[in-house]
This record gives sequence, structure tokens and C-alpha cells, in this order.
Amino acid sequence: MKHKLITTVMVVSFVILLYALLKGLFWTTNIALGVCLLAIYADKRLKGKKVNALATPADKKSTPDSASDVWGPVSFVPVTEEPFSCGHDLPRTDYVLNIMGKEVPVGKDAPVCPDCVQIYFKDAIRCAGCGEVINVGAGVAMYMTSSPPVFASVGTQVEQPGTGMQYIYCMRMNCCPTGAAYVGAWNGKGITWAHGGMSLAAQVFTSGTPMIM
Repeated sequence: MKHKLITTVMVVSFVILLYALLKGLFWTTNIALGVCLLAIYADKRLKGKKVNALATPADKKSTPDSASDVWGPVSFVPVTEEPFSCGHDLPRTDYVLNIMGKEVPVGKDAPVCPDCVQIYFKDAIRCAGCGEVINVGAGVAMYMTSSPPVFASVGTQVEQPGTGMQYIYCMRMNCCPTGAAYVGAWNGKGITWAHGGMSLAAQVFTSGTPMIM
């Protein structure tokens, strides 16, 4: 309300001042000029009080000399990537690993580098029953079948002692649900036999004693 009143007085006195100047009215000109200057001064004082009333104690502080006065000591910490557990210093990135025709996405947070991952799968094979990958060290099974398995074209055959050439199957539920056909582990070159080449079931029937995989 006060601001509007002061503005009105300022405008009116300014108009009177212009009129008095045009008409050559000396005293009217001086009075109008004085009133106009007083209105301008009052308006500035009123605006200054509003700003001070809204300011907080922190806002009234003097301007800091540097950023450290506000945020504390300024330091720069370089961002470094955590090294791979294999010890190889390679840039981390997302990539797609092609394992025997199967594309497997690998994230940049993988524990080992891409080169070591490829080496790990270098001697892997595919299951003749389901086509899935069998890594080095994984348990395998063997069956005597009259017809070739579904994935015989990508499967691997080895000679089973006392039986002949047989396809290698994985130990997944779809291929070896009971574990009875377990014969050993794939070692990258062949099979490390667990029971001299016999399956777990054959060993149990032959020995007459329970067996543990």
C-alpha cells in the first residue's frame, strides 16, 4: 500500500514538474521537483527494507574470497576403474561373447577381462542332447542310444572304455536328471573318467555298493 502511494505521488509530482517548466512557473517547479525527489528517496528506502526483511543471516555475509570459503578445501580425485581379478589392465566395456554360435552378453563389471573369458571357453564343447555349452571341469554323462542325439552335429564323441565311441551329454536336468549316467568331467581334451569309464549306475550295479558323485 505504501509503495503504491509513493509511486502515485512520484508520478503526479513529475507531471506537475513538467507542466511548471513549460509554463515557466518558478516556485511550482521547485516544489514539484522537491516532492518528486522525496518520493524517489522514500521508494528506495522502502524497497531496501523489504530486501533486508527477506534476507537470512547467511545471505548478509560478505562475499567469500574463494570457493573454498563456502565448500571447504577443493580437491580433485581421479576416477579409476577397478582392475580385473585376473590382473590384466584392459579397458572395461560391455561386449557380446560368441560361444560356439551362442551369443552371451557380458557386462563391463565382469570379474575377469575379455581375453581370459575367451580362453576359459576355448576348450569348451557343446552337449549332444541340448546343445548347451560344457565348460572345462564340468561333469558329463554318456548314453548308449540307437539313434543319433538331437544335437549330434555340434556334439563331441569320445571312446568310452569297453563301449566304443559315444556322444558327450551335460549334467543338466534335461539331459541327466538322476545323475546315473555320470562318467566323469570334461578336461578340454577328453574325459577324466570317474569310474574307469563306466557310468555311475553301471559302477553301482557292478560293485553292489552305493556310490557318491
